[in-house]
Amino acid sequence: MHRYFVIVAMMFGTAHAAPLEIIPSSYGADRAPGSGNAGIPAGTTELIDGVIPSVSWYTNVGPLVSWDASAGPVILTFDFDAVHEFDRVRIYMDDTDLFGQVESIREVTVENVGTFTFNDLVSDGSNGGDLIDLDGVRNPGGLGPGIVYIDIDLGGLLTDQIVMTLIGRGPLMFLGEVDFFDDDPNPIPVPGAALLMLAGLGAFRWKRSS
Repeated sequence: MHRYFVIVAMMFGTAHAAPLEIIPSSYGADRAPGSGNAGIPAGTTELIDGVIPSVSWYTNVGPLVSWDASAGPVILTFDFDAVHEFDRVRIYMDDTDLFGQVESIREVTVENVGTFTFNDLVSDGSNGGDLIDLDGVRNPGGLGPGIVYIDIDLGGLLTDQIVMTLIGRGPLMFLGEVDFFDDDPNPIPVPGAALLMLAGLGAFRWKRSS
């Protein structure tokens, strides 16, 4: 009696992991934080401590770091413990539409990537610009002051240091957290669903002779 088993082709697909946050080991600025306005104290919380501000400066300035944007651009340098692949950076900021002279970021230049300009409002004053609030609403400028964020596409940048130049829209710029992401970490191989459902797709043959 002879039996021959021929199994042809295991089918595999890939599952993509959730975005991986890459935390800097340190960061610095080309000038010290400071509001430039004695009536608005500068925030003291680091930009990379994992604390995302939830309210504007006049309610709680603690999670915010401020700069006098009228004095010119602010250059931030983020250092990492190794070379990583970066797909995106998210910058949180306060957008009070000039209440207390605080406004959002107008332009960000990422070294070796490019320059990005952000609209506070679309031309007719309605929502739909580039700023996004914590509820995911685009351009909440018409909805009153609050914390917003912008996402910048880094295009898979491979580096251990990211340098960004920020230009404010108004006299004062209050930043919250700055988060970096690898949106597509190494895929995980998994058995194909079709193989699990239909054994016949594996081209299984059984030949029996005696």
